Amino acid sequence: MDERPRDPAREHATQARERPPAREHLPARPIWLCRVCGGPWPCSPARRRLLHEYADAPVTLAVHLAGLILEAGDGC
Repeated sequence: MDERPRDPAREHATQARERPPAREHLPARPIWLCRVCGGPWPCSPARRRLLHEYADAPVTLAVHLAGLILEAGDGC
């Protein structure tokens, strides 16, 4: 059994790296620009958040993004 002492600073740093960004980069509909950075959505931070959020479910991510594509197409 590993009997190393706990290192709260190290645990906090690990948790901070695993957490998605605090400000959510969400789309402004119907123009599909990021509400935070103003770039085309999904912007880089949004892509990272989506990859983090759906890391264990890539098919679910594909279905989610397909639904957003359909929604974006309705605005044309």
